Amino acid sequence: LISGIILGLISGAYPAIFLSRLSPILIFSQKSPKSFNSKLIKVLSVCQFAITTAVFIIGIFIFRQLNYIQNADLGIEKENTLILETGLWYGSEAFIQELENNPGVISATSVTNSPDDFFWENKNVTWDGKETEGNVTMNKVWVDDGFWDTYKVKLLEGELYTTSFDAYWNGKPPYKIVINETAKRIIGKENVIGTILRDGWEYIVVGVVKDYHFKSLHKAIT
Repeated sequence: LISGIILGLISGAYPAIFLSRLSPILIFSQKSPKSFNSKLIKVLSVCQFAITTAVFIIGIFIFRQLNYIQNADLGIEKENTLILETGLWYGSEAFIQELENNPGVISATSVTNSPDDFFWENKNVTWDGKETEGNVTMNKVWVDDGFWDTYKVKLLEGELYTTSFDAYWNGKPPYKIVINETAKRIIGKENVIGTILRDGWEYIVVGVVKDYHFKSLHKAIT
């Protein structure tokens, strides 16, 4: 670090001292000598100012982008959250109970996908009274009832279902489902609670949650 600072001072000292002796008025004046050196100095000076300005502007954009990425409101709790890929499915309840026995764990949840990548898509979702033209694609993810508290998902309408693994899979359709604001807008009903959605299976909407990012920030919430 020290050698870099010294090298920078030495390499920058000569041009700084040289340019400081030149008169800006003389450099840009039409009356300045028409020698090759004066023209070269004029060109280099303009290029230097242009490059400096460009770097400054780019730096501002980079700073704003990094600040946005670090502080963007995803709509879910991301601080102090640890995601573990376990491969568990049927044994998730016992694993979560074991985690919550640790006093350092506030809450835990089992989700089929990481909340930053709900990639499972159903490309032909229908419902009674559907007026939306064409096929409607919706992302689907299975979560347990600890999802809402762990990720601080905000409920807007209806209720957040509570269920056990056995009760869910041993139950009969329609299965309880919670949708986001965007899904409600697509369905187009003022009161969407109780609506039956179909994608090969049947689900009944019991709640609507505030939109949150479950994919890259480059993509709009679907």
